[in-house]
Amino acid sequence: MENSPQPPDVGGGRGVQPNVFVNEFKGYTQYVFHFWVSFLKTFGTCVVFIRLRKNPPKGDRKFLVCCFLGWVNYTAIVSEIFILHTCDMGLNFVSIPPTESSPMHNRKITLYIGAGIVLLLCLGCATTGPRPVPGWLVHVPKQPAPSPLSQNGARQQLIADLNQTQLASRYIPPEQIALLALQLVDEGYPLDATVFLTAASYTYHRQADFAVREAERTAPAHLANATAQGVDAFRDFVRGEYQTFRDLNFQDSMAFTLALWERKKKVFEQVEREWQQVSGSLGMSSVERQNAIKEELAKKLETARSPQWDKLKYPDVAEALLNRLKSDLSNDQFNFNAGLHLAAVPFKSYLLAGLHNAPMPFMVPVCRSIGLRFAVYENDVVSALESTSVNARSNAALILGLRGGEKYVDAISRAYVVEKDAIVRWSMEFALIVAESDENKKNTMIRRLAGHITEATGEENMAHLVLLYEWLPEAALSALDTRWLHNVVADTSQAQFTRSFALMTLGNIGSKQPISPDTLNLMLTLSDAEDDAFAEWAHNAVIRIQSINRETALSMLASQSAGKDALLQRMLILAEPDDFAFWQQQTNGFSSHSEQGKRIVIWGLKETGKENAATFLEQMFVTHNDYRLDIAIAYASISSISKAQLLALAAKDSGVSGTFLLFAAKKRDEAVRRLDGLLKSSDVRDKMMGARLAKMFFVKEQKTALQNNVAFYDNRYYPNDAILRNQQLEALLSISVYQAFLRSKHEFGAPELQRK
Repeated sequence: MENSPQPPDVGGGRGVQPNVFVNEFKGYTQYVFHFWVSFLKTFGTCVVFIRLRKNPPKGDRKFLVCCFLGWVNYTAIVSEIFILHTCDMGLNFVSIPPTESSPMHNRKITLYIGAGIVLLLCLGCATTGPRPVPGWLVHVPKQPAPSPLSQNGARQQLIADLNQTQLASRYIPPEQIALLALQLVDEGYPLDATVFLTAASYTYHRQADFAVREAERTAPAHLANATAQGVDAFRDFVRGEYQTFRDLNFQDSMAFTLALWERKKKVFEQVEREWQQVSGSLGMSSVERQNAIKEELAKKLETARSPQWDKLKYPDVAEALLNRLKSDLSNDQFNFNAGLHLAAVPFKSYLLAGLHNAPMPFMVPVCRSIGLRFAVYENDVVSALESTSVNARSNAALILGLRGGEKYVDAISRAYVVEKDAIVRWSMEFALIVAESDENKKNTMIRRLAGHITEATGEENMAHLVLLYEWLPEAALSALDTRWLHNVVADTSQAQFTRSFALMTLGNIGSKQPISPDTLNLMLTLSDAEDDAFAEWAHNAVIRIQSINRETALSMLASQSAGKDALLQRMLILAEPDDFAFWQQQTNGFSSHSEQGKRIVIWGLKETGKENAATFLEQMFVTHNDYRLDIAIAYASISSISKAQLLALAAKDSGVSGTFLLFAAKKRDEAVRRLDGLLKSSDVRDKMMGARLAKMFFVKEQKTALQNNVAFYDNRYYPNDAILRNQQLEALLSISVYQAFLRSKHEFGAPELQRK
């Protein structure tokens, strides 16, 4: 399963929230008034149409007059009942929940006039699409399209924004920043592009805070006369804004640009080595050959250095972003995004700022980033053990512990003897456990670290200790008290990241030794939690539990409902060819599964059925429209599927899944044409899924269509329109980085230099 292509998220995407359209507040008196007006107009319409039916008009004029009166009354009915439909005892809120197929799909609002009148008039239902959100409810300023700023002008505006403690009412939007990164990739500055993408991602985070701040500022004026239900709806809408912008980022693109930077770095070093190697043997060649080799290498070296991989085009932007992140982290040590973004940029100044400032739990990405480039920062990390900063000493110990080896035992031991801070001592104990080779000393320290359970007080201390337990070597897990970890997970007063770390530690323990039934039941229950992120932690912990073998999973699936998705995933991990009948049986109640469960069932069929699954998936492709793309990806990953079969299935769908199958069948020209239709579609879901396909297959032919969609702005979909813009940019950036990789391969492909 881990090596199989994973189906993209088609169930709503990141941060997708239901739109809540808030009109004006209407009092009870106005509600009653509209009721009686609607009743009278309904009665009038009945009279008109009954009159028309009993005495058909003879004259054209009389007929036109009667039709006009009937139409006026009908229009009035629709208008009034629409108002009634959106009123709820004085409050005019309409909530449009996400559908199963798409979070942004138009919703048909059925206006019922009364069974008798509907049957009599046969006028059908009024259908409306999403309506614009009132301006006073749009807290994050809307900027319809990226402004036509020059690179230098945009850079200056970005620096000004970063120098502000909080976003002002107008600022350069993250989409504009990402477009600058796109230009920098095309110009050959991947490191600058990484900085700009980091700034764009962090701007999304600042937008999320901006939405909450503006809502708090404007709420008193707008909610002065609101009912409790109205206040709740307002809060739900603001929560949707916050979650949407909080969850948006450019992490994939940042990873791509960093990979491109690493490529350029390696190419430069390779050309340098090649120059040195060849220069030493030039004396064995003719003068003409020597000159030809020198010229060839000189061109390659110049190309590799221009632009230089280790230089920035805009160092002032990198400095402004660094200062912003450091300031935000110092003012709020639980600002996860500041710590995360410090770890995203591979500069010494950024990573050392993270080393010295990032507290628990934000040192995790910082330690990982420094660990990846440890050779460059080894001396800085060791010297940080003696820093005056508590965070620096703790992080340094963790990094050295994660690196392992006896090389650092003496340095850590010396620091441990004089250390007074409890949290730092715990980090150093962890580092010594990992580095110590003497088993007796190691076991003594493990028992000591496990014994700190009774000392952990406060949110940060608890989280730090639980994280250390998660990172312990497998041999040390048996010394931990699983009952204490169970209580941490069950305690809803604990911080969510503390409970999440405890869940993963229980998963680590459960992968090696049995855990109690009540702890397993707790984990299964939490895997169904409403909070998707927390549920995912529990889900990932459950699927590692060794005691859940094939027979146990089948028994639990038959006898309980909690953790059904996690148990199905466990069955998929343990899948055997004989299990194909089980997965076929799961399709009988396909609609009863959750979104995640449906996808697990699809992949269960593919993994266990192999060739036999093809026919079954073909049938499901026809009957389950909302999951056609998942089915298509699973179908295309079956090794025995032929090109003709892919094309035959593609012919059954003209949308996203059919386009994917055309790409899979190597029918690129036709697939690109279909993709063009998706990206230019009026359906928002088609645009979004088209962008994901363009990203998946690096479709450079659609860069113009993607660029146009970056300017997508439709107030009916606020705040979800930001998700679409983000998807288009992610696709554009992945395509540009891929093209840069190809250019790099072409320019520096290390052709053999013939030596004579």
